[in-house]
Amino acid sequence: MPEITNPHDLFFREMFGQSEIAADFLAHYLPPSVAERLDLRRLAPQPDSFVDSDLRASHSDLLLRVGLQGGGEAWVYVLIEHKSYVEPLVTVQLLRYIVRIWERDARDGRSIPLPVIPIVLYHGRQPWRAPTRLSDLFDGPDELRAYWPELQVVLIDLTTYSESDIVGEVRLRVAMLLMRAIYQRDLLEQLPRIFALLREIGEQATLLDVLRVVLSYIAQSGAAVTTTELKHAVEVSLKEPGGESMTTLVEEWLEQGRQEGLEQGLEKGLEKGLQEGLHEGIREAILLSLSERFGETSPDVAALMSEIRAFEDSGTGTLRSILRAVAAGRSIAEIRQKLG
Repeated sequence: MPEITNPHDLFFREMFGQSEIAADFLAHYLPPSVAERLDLRRLAPQPDSFVDSDLRASHSDLLLRVGLQGGGEAWVYVLIEHKSYVEPLVTVQLLRYIVRIWERDARDGRSIPLPVIPIVLYHGRQPWRAPTRLSDLFDGPDELRAYWPELQVVLIDLTTYSESDIVGEVRLRVAMLLMRAIYQRDLLEQLPRIFALLREIGEQATLLDVLRVVLSYIAQSGAAVTTTELKHAVEVSLKEPGGESMTTLVEEWLEQGRQEGLEQGLEKGLEKGLQEGLHEGIREAILLSLSERFGETSPDVAALMSEIRAFEDSGTGTLRSILRAVAAGRSIAEIRQKLG
């Protein structure tokens, strides 16, 4: 699997790449009529990634092979694409991934392609606005409608979910609640409630492993939460009835070198995360400004937005220059020139 550096995608893959969590997710968040046709006991994460090579450091897909009720060789693929921003052409992107899945199966000797259920799990700053049906991208006379390709995406937009809407096994709820909260201003206020759910995990090693992933994600995501605040949230949420605090267990864990994202790692993660957060904040401002000014249906605008999402800026100079150009009312061509 190619290295993934985006903290949101890392967290998504670490949590949802576990078979039990993935099966629980599908059971609770697919349409019931679809979920009941799947044999989630026969779920197997697949090692392949179908993301374009130039986007693999910042994008992550997850392919699951799932049995159908009735046994035998009846299987489907479930393709989950995680998004922390609105992708106007997500249906085209997923169609490209699906075709690659089928091409791989053909090379492996499968004569009949398996069906694929495409899912988008979204937790950005604004509600999802892009089409979730491929045919909605097209416009023209009804006589040509029969030739438009079709693909229906299952969209799970966490910006529209309340805390009570998040259901499932505790690790799934923790993951989805944290993804839902990570961009919200009251993240720090929500953390004790999220951490408190971990008490439902009876096995201590599992609890600590989930806590490691959760704290690393918070530290590296650019969230404005300090080490002291994180420790306090753990303290008030996971304090044992006899007075022993989970902080003690965390300290023991740190001594064993399992502290990615805490103490030394946390301080580095916060510094790195804040810098990444600044980058992403400027990037999001550019994308929002482009969307408000030009809309998202023009191919030129959609292409420019994709280029900006994929652009790697060692500092913030280029992104700031692009933002100033958008604010100054420059044309699409002039804005693109800023990308070099």
